[in-house]
Amino acid sequence: MKYFAELNRSTWVLSLALALAITGQLILFSVSSLAAIEMGASLSQATLPYFFGFLGALLTTLPFSLAMSRRGRKPWFVIAALTAALSAIIMAWGYALGSLFLFFVGQTLFGLQMASGFFYRFAVLESAAKGQEQKSLGFLFFSGVFAAFLGPNLAQWSHGWEGQGYLGSYFLMTLLYLIVAGVLSLLPLNIPPKVLLPVPVPRHGGALRAPGFLQALIAGMSSYAVMTLLMGVTPMAMQQEQFAFSAVTLVIQWHMLGMFLPGLLTGRLLEKWGAGPLLTLGGFMYLGCFGLGFGEQSFWLFWGELFLLGLGWNVSYLAATSLLQRSLRPGEAGLGQGLNEMAILSVNALVLLTSGQLIALLGWGHLHWFILPLVVPLLVVGLQSQKKEKKGWAR
Repeated sequence: MKYFAELNRSTWVLSLALALAITGQLILFSVSSLAAIEMGASLSQATLPYFFGFLGALLTTLPFSLAMSRRGRKPWFVIAALTAALSAIIMAWGYALGSLFLFFVGQTLFGLQMASGFFYRFAVLESAAKGQEQKSLGFLFFSGVFAAFLGPNLAQWSHGWEGQGYLGSYFLMTLLYLIVAGVLSLLPLNIPPKVLLPVPVPRHGGALRAPGFLQALIAGMSSYAVMTLLMGVTPMAMQQEQFAFSAVTLVIQWHMLGMFLPGLLTGRLLEKWGAGPLLTLGGFMYLGCFGLGFGEQSFWLFWGELFLLGLGWNVSYLAATSLLQRSLRPGEAGLGQGLNEMAILSVNALVLLTSGQLIALLGWGHLHWFILPLVVPLLVVGLQSQKKEKKGWAR
């Protein structure tokens, strides 16, 4: 109980908001590629909804980050959640009319919420009491366990609602993001604290020259890209193998548990070991996914690989976040965080643009060869970080 008593109000509010936001995003990821195929998209085009979501996030991330560094995070978090509710209505409209154009417009607009969600982890680190940063970050990620149980069940429950296909899923998303906006309104007004407002920074080159910044950026891009590559095409791969929609949502549910269940432990390991060992551990977990990808495409192999994929993302992405936050000085946060998220989103947009075509051409197994060039940089940064953590980062 002491663990939870030490968490402040902002951590609790952001964790609840993230759990609900991820629930909505999980519903979106569970149904959008299948809905696009139902509307006439080919298999190679089925990941385009996700691509447009990441494109919207990419276009808004840097201005969003800079705006928050000047005006605080709370109003922008709320605006993003309300925009997500509107985007879900547009997606539902497009789906009802069979218009891929409107459907993709809604997905692109949803990108603002995707961008917003990326910054919850920074808001938690900024608002946590001194010495509680990693613990608060771990709890934030642990809150996603709630979404892992709720999201797939809601996606399955809303599928076929009143005989309307996936329409109910998008209406449910609308309600969820209205609730997210209400939860975020409970945040204190001083998020972020004043120290994060732009101030003169003596270091030449600012955030880009910060020790550890490029390493954190590379680690974040690699860890997220591997997860996106495999998770984005899993519903289609399982559908090709004639698995029921309930089986798809169960696999996604366990993937989400892998992503968020270890959050409390990962926060403690970050305090004890530092970022380097966890980046390396995440890289080896991804290599495990590479090996599993060439086995027989059974339900249990999909289940095991996606669960391991979630674990790899958890340890590597939390470690990359910790490394990034530690590398930035006051005054660099707005630009540094914005550039980091833009880089991650750019790689993910490219992955989603091509992954549908790759699985259509190569199939599930051979798609895994593209994991290797994404994992190698993660392992390199992990080993470099371990050496530098032993010596101490030059500030």
